[in-house]
Amino acid sequence: FTNNGEFNLGINKTAATGTRFSLTNTTLYDRIHNFNPAGGNRFSSYYDTLFTAEARHPLMQGSGVEFNRIAGPNATVGNYNGVLIARLNTDVTLADFEASIRNLLTDVEKTYWELYFAYRDFDAKVEGRRLARESWELEKRRTDAGIRTADQEAFAREQFYAAQAAVENALSGTANTTGGVYKAERQLRSLIGLPTSDGRLIVPADEPATVDIRFDWHDSLALALTRRVELRRQQWNVKRRELEIIAARNFEKMRVDLVGQYRWRGFGNDLFGSDGTGAGSAFESLFDGDLQDWRLGIEVATPVGNRVGHAAVRHAELQLAREHAIYDETERTISHELRAAFTELDRAYAVTRSRYNQRIASFTRLRAERLRNERGQTDLDLVLSAQRQAVAAESEYYRALVEYNLALVDVHFARGTLLDYLDVSLTEGPWIDEAHNTAPRVASRFRRKHIDYCMTSPRRVSLGEYPQRLPPTEGIAVSVEE
Repeated sequence: FTNNGEFNLGINKTAATGTRFSLTNTTLYDRIHNFNPAGGNRFSSYYDTLFTAEARHPLMQGSGVEFNRIAGPNATVGNYNGVLIARLNTDVTLADFEASIRNLLTDVEKTYWELYFAYRDFDAKVEGRRLARESWELEKRRTDAGIRTADQEAFAREQFYAAQAAVENALSGTANTTGGVYKAERQLRSLIGLPTSDGRLIVPADEPATVDIRFDWHDSLALALTRRVELRRQQWNVKRRELEIIAARNFEKMRVDLVGQYRWRGFGNDLFGSDGTGAGSAFESLFDGDLQDWRLGIEVATPVGNRVGHAAVRHAELQLAREHAIYDETERTISHELRAAFTELDRAYAVTRSRYNQRIASFTRLRAERLRNERGQTDLDLVLSAQRQAVAAESEYYRALVEYNLALVDVHFARGTLLDYLDVSLTEGPWIDEAHNTAPRVASRFRRKHIDYCMTSPRRVSLGEYPQRLPPTEGIAVSVEE
């Protein structure tokens, strides 16, 4: 130090009950500019060092294991960062992670079925091109033989090239549509983290469901209101607000602390040692023990009116009411989503049956028209129209079948059973060996103190791993083909 200065060093420890232990050292240095021994200044400069040991136990505000585990050490009004709040924040983060995984799997599943449809649509377009080519070749032979006119051959040729363009679009996809084998395959690769191209092509191996799968409404609604991750996440938010009310109500109390303090003081011309003038040093005076003092008593402090504490409680109550309202609205939204999913599932299945019957009828008509055309008993436009409608019916049937399977995914999403449906489980990874070795020792220390560090009033904060798996339920299946 040049003219004056201050140096502080402290160690603080807070117990779970709110008791605080501290050991601090403050060293002051001052150089006296107007040094006058006759006027009472013994030193031209001096050091003053003070060691303080203190134990402070709160009796009202800040007292209790529950409050300190909620609010954390050195808590202030409205700023709560205790271990229970941290545990709840972790649970919220885990719920967010589960929701992200669920949303990703939903996108993967839907993209998979879109890729399946792209392949079936491509097959239908290829078949339509084959039929169109056969018709064109037949008309060309008839035109060369003088049976047909050139405009009829051009009509058939136009149909073939239109079918060829449809095949090209079905294979590559267009910028303004979601179809196309290559486009859907790239989207699936992007979702599952594969490179854009690796010399291979993803081909769906599973076939879509073609049976009528029915769910019990009351059972599904109960599952949705229990297993949907949005509700579980909001329950953690409600619990956090409940704990914050407990902490805020503690700040309404007076500050009454039981204080025990002991101080050692040292004063001298030097900090360590002595300059030989007899002025001594601060630490020499400290170890002499002549400048010690202690105190024991009760400190009482409270602001007039304690408006901050009352405002904190009111704010916490409003936050809790808000979280309850969000929870109720989330429940209502989920029930509507489930009803919409049920309706879409019924619609998609009914349309699938209709498209299947349409498909059969269109190919029956196509066979009849082609047979009559080969015999020269029908016009060319009827044959080409039958071909177009047969290709469209084939594609629309698979479109309806894919929509039915997408509706089935939406039902499981709304019920909260999508991960089970896809046979996906979430679990924690293995802990390190040091954590396993430390846990029994720490747990035994807590048991000796008879403090349950896993429970809190009014109820448990976290039950640990969520029981994801459910026993399989029987359903009713009815064949689509009719």
